[in-house]
Amino acid sequence: MAMDREGTLKLHRKAKGKIRIDPTVNIRDVNDLAAVYVQGGAFAAEEIVEDRDRVYEYSGKANRMAMICDGTAVLGLGDIGPEAALPVMEGKCLLFRTFGDIDAVPLCIRASDAEEIIQAAKLIAPSFGAIDIEDVSSPDCFTVVERLQTELDIPVLCDDQHGSAVVVYAALTNALKVVGKDLRNVSIVILGAGASGIAVARLLLHAGAGNITVLNRDGILGPGNRGRNFVQEELSHQVNPEGRSGGIADALK
Repeated sequence: MAMDREGTLKLHRKAKGKIRIDPTVNIRDVNDLAAVYVQGGAFAAEEIVEDRDRVYEYSGKANRMAMICDGTAVLGLGDIGPEAALPVMEGKCLLFRTFGDIDAVPLCIRASDAEEIIQAAKLIAPSFGAIDIEDVSSPDCFTVVERLQTELDIPVLCDDQHGSAVVVYAALTNALKVVGKDLRNVSIVILGAGASGIAVARLLLHAGAGNITVLNRDGILGPGNRGRNFVQEELSHQVNPEGRSGGIADALK
């Protein structure tokens, strides 16, 4: 779909952000003010001190998600930095709010490596019910997600990995039903071994696919191409059962 660039930029300039914080409680007088802030807030805090899980009852944590992005792999744009990534993350947060009623908060951070992203996520985790790692380059996104899933007590997802994989698996499952074929008996070729491609391959393998070929920039992953990073290297031992090598044409034979 062709987009009107100037019209879209005008929309962004006028809106000055596509999401905002709105109150769920009205402050009409001093009693309301006391109930929601110092005195009332202290009562809720005391309840949480007794049982930390009560934070889900006395705050908005349960429905609040942090969308963490370092701007290194923004869809269609690449490594553009955290400031430039912010309008894109705001748009994604708007989708979560509009279609899922989830209060997603964009947090674009300047991080030099996976460890800094992990530490940032762990520091803010008490305020959020879930964390979405968004548009972080591969293989850092795998390191970040797997560490956080182990070290935090809230859900951690990566839309580039899990969202893409679920959509592809659903589409492929339905397509195979239409043509009367079984996932275990078809040949699957995945062009690209970044966050999405690897996550798709992992999910399809878990679902029972037996013949998957994955290509990175150097060609087919396998005996002659163990990949450019540890995630591709690990996957190269799980795919390409026929031991093929070469490029796209060879994979599609």
